[in-house]
Amino acid sequence: MLTGLRRVADRIGPRWGSALALGAVLAISAAVLFANVRTQWFIYDEFDYLTPPEGSGWLGWLVTPHNEHTIVFTKLWFSILYQAIGLHGYALYAVPMLVSHLAAGVAVYLLLRAVVRSRAIAIAAVAPLMLMAAGAGTLTWAGQFQYTAATAAGLWLLWFVLVRASDRPSTWVWAVALTVFGTFSGSAFMPIGIAAGFALLSLRRYLLGVVVIAIPSIWFVVVRRLWDIPSYNSAHDLGQVLRDGPEFVFALLQKAVDDSIPVSGSFTPAVLVLATVGVLAFFSVPSSTPERPRARRVQLFLLTALTLSLAITLIGRLSRELADSASGGYSYFILIVAIPVFIATIARFCSDTRLSTSIIVLLLLGWAAAGAAALTTTSAGLASWKSGNATLLSGAAYLADEGFEVIGDRPPSPALGPTVSWSDLTAMAERGAITASPPSTQTADQLSLDLQWSAAKGAPSTEGLDCATIAAHDSLALPGDGFSLVTTSAGSDSQLTLSYTSSGAVRALNLPATGLTVDSVSGRDALLTAGDLPLTVCR
Repeated sequence: MLTGLRRVADRIGPRWGSALALGAVLAISAAVLFANVRTQWFIYDEFDYLTPPEGSGWLGWLVTPHNEHTIVFTKLWFSILYQAIGLHGYALYAVPMLVSHLAAGVAVYLLLRAVVRSRAIAIAAVAPLMLMAAGAGTLTWAGQFQYTAATAAGLWLLWFVLVRASDRPSTWVWAVALTVFGTFSGSAFMPIGIAAGFALLSLRRYLLGVVVIAIPSIWFVVVRRLWDIPSYNSAHDLGQVLRDGPEFVFALLQKAVDDSIPVSGSFTPAVLVLATVGVLAFFSVPSSTPERPRARRVQLFLLTALTLSLAITLIGRLSRELADSASGGYSYFILIVAIPVFIATIARFCSDTRLSTSIIVLLLLGWAAAGAAALTTTSAGLASWKSGNATLLSGAAYLADEGFEVIGDRPPSPALGPTVSWSDLTAMAERGAITASPPSTQTADQLSLDLQWSAAKGAPSTEGLDCATIAAHDSLALPGDGFSLVTTSAGSDSQLTLSYTSSGAVRALNLPATGLTVDSVSGRDALLTAGDLPLTVCR
């Protein structure tokens, strides 16, 4: 059998054989990713990409940063698709994210071919990259097109600059086009794009290098001049960077390694140390390989892109909780550069024998298989979590059609869809953009607590009202046909919950020292339970 396969390989040639093998890796990866993404649903910021806010023009909204990220093409795709199919068919929204991720895999293969002599190793290296468990939060979230498109544009720009660039005018066209596309795709492009600009400068393509660096850099400044960009997550001063920066960067790398290598765990520091030593050795140990200068340059600017990614993440997220910063999105655009650097380093110090090549290929494929399993497990958990959002919003759409009375314009799903107000949801339901499904008792009760009960800070005079005091953690029935005043007996901030005993649906409320005015149009009693302090309830 092996002899037959070898004959087939000899007949089609190494170039076509490599293309077929890479195509197989990408096809299998696409199938695994699509199977996982098709079970997901919309959450959080994805709703903000559907339509411009009231009073905003469509073109202006496209270029307006979302938080600090310019994500023109994510908004463009979501808004077009929303007008065509509404919220039906989440997998279609994810297609550009998946395609650009696969495109990044091809770019990584081409870059590794400039560093690694073995085609088999370069192909196998793409597999764990495509199925990285650490990127599950990115690869199951259609809205993360902003990450995958930006990194793909950056990697293709690096390859074009380092491997394909020439003196022809088309070099300018491709370099500028990739830079513009990456800049307006997402912030993840910036470190890789700037690294590509430095690469051009090292090749004495000074003008083009300056242009490639200037486009994302100038837009970065323009964004902060024209829009009010939140900075509460950013590093505040150099002292904070020097004090907290090393721990922050280590946390980012540790999270990425822990989620990528199933057997890492307590060995993560050792893995990071060995990887660092290996990269340093790559540049210091001489080699007689004719293509060594180009290989060193590709490895150097991949490493530059990785360093800039860590630095930009450090500056932009140092004041954020480490657990939030070391999340799937950040792991994705760090690993998509780090893994090729790591693999190229390993291949550099291994012999070119079939045995050593086979061992590396098998290890990489095993890594990919473990990553696929972990990715699938994580995706299933994410799908279960996100399904609660679909349940609440589709149930709310059904109730909207039934004339459900609400107070105010609160979101039906405040945890996972905080920007979708009741009026937004009813507009979706009226145009058939969302499936309206009869809610379960649990879902209907939760929607009633969230939408038919209001809690406004401050309580007016209780004079002339009937008041009762309940002990900490005790409960009383609160009528659902009018308002009640709730204060803490101790005059301090506290908490309370409203619940329906019929289903166990609960809504937690913070109770300020100034009290709350609780109103309801539900027409049914709710159980009010005090927190850690006694409460006074008046009607």
